[in-house]
Amino acid sequence: MYDALSLLHGLDAAGLVKEADALARRFAARVPLTDGLQVARLLRALRGADRVDARATLLARDPEAGASLDDPMGIAQLLRMLSAFDADDRARTLAGRTAALVLTDTDAVAVLIETMSELGLRDSLPELAAHAAAEAPLGQWRETSSLFTALKKAGQHRSAERLVSRLPSVGFADAFFGYGDHAEVFAYGREPSGEPAAPWFWRDLE
Repeated sequence: MYDALSLLHGLDAAGLVKEADALARRFAARVPLTDGLQVARLLRALRGADRVDARATLLARDPEAGASLDDPMGIAQLLRMLSAFDADDRARTLAGRTAALVLTDTDAVAVLIETMSELGLRDSLPELAAHAAAEAPLGQWRETSSLFTALKKAGQHRSAERLVSRLPSVGFADAFFGYGDHAEVFAYGREPSGEPAAPWFWRDLE
């Protein structure tokens, strides 16, 4: 699709409008809907050139229903373009599917949560937030921090707390105990169940 869009831009630059329009309609009819990122890029190109027919062709194929759920970044970009075209119902439909998102890229999930919040797609946010907080990979601190920040900014505080509760099990105990009032609440440690440990003293170990 990169080469295809370059060709489309090249035809426009050469003033070959008729040829560019025909190519745009062909792309609109054939771009794989599973690739949300490429669909979003094509929609952006069609918007810039004001190609109404090609845009209508692409939207008539219901890209919001065909986008793969294993590419959060692609979904985020597609949501932006659908909103840009005032296709609010389509955007809501796509946002509603994100509860079943495949969680392999924590950074991209954070971007998607931020995007949905920014676009006002809040009805579907709680399910996605809960899904991400419970299941997203937390192997890297930067990605984990990004997800936490996105949840907080989106007002998904309960999911943010759920994410924090997972930190000790993935090697980020310092961050867990440094969060909020955890240093005080868990002054005597944390049970495997997640509950604060009962008070104890060194003499109790003798």
